[in-house]
Amino acid sequence: DNGDLHILVPATAPVRLTFTTAPLCTDITFPRGMDSGNTSWLGSTRYFLYPIHVSLSFLFTPSLTSALYLMLMRKLNRNYSEAYRLTSAVATDAELSGEDCTVIESLLNMDQAADDFAFRMQLHIALSQSPSFYPVARASTTNVAVDFIRRLKHVSAACRIDRVDELRLIAEHGVMSENDPRYIPSL
Repeated sequence: DNGDLHILVPATAPVRLTFTTAPLCTDITFPRGMDSGNTSWLGSTRYFLYPIHVSLSFLFTPSLTSALYLMLMRKLNRNYSEAYRLTSAVATDAELSGEDCTVIESLLNMDQAADDFAFRMQLHIALSQSPSFYPVARASTTNVAVDFIRRLKHVSAACRIDRVDELRLIAEHGVMSENDPRYIPSL
């Protein structure tokens, strides 16, 4: 190219390290041995190549899977506001690939931070029009919505969901009576 800068990132399954002495650790590792043979964690995708803007301020995400993977890295680093901002880059009504679903499953793993609940709800909003999203996320949607509403007053301004979307989430996933099949007495 013409001196363009890129970042080459391996498409391996990242894991956040956990330590009892540092419960909010942001250290990430890429365990060896997770790949078997010639197949990677994301099937045929072996790496992502992210072009860097000339201002050196941000990366471009050339595909949906690369945007989801960057979002996952931001989330694992507990940078929920940046992960939240990236949800606009993944909004789609198209069918999701198997690779997309693999990354989304990792994105839906829970942290207990209020901003993480807001991020996951925004991700649900961004991908709700994709026909292949809800088979991946349906089981967790109502529980995440309940936990999000409980933590709403602790969500930072950078991760606040639009009021219209909040009301839609409550209408779609809120349990209004004990007769609702989604009612869980312990909540």
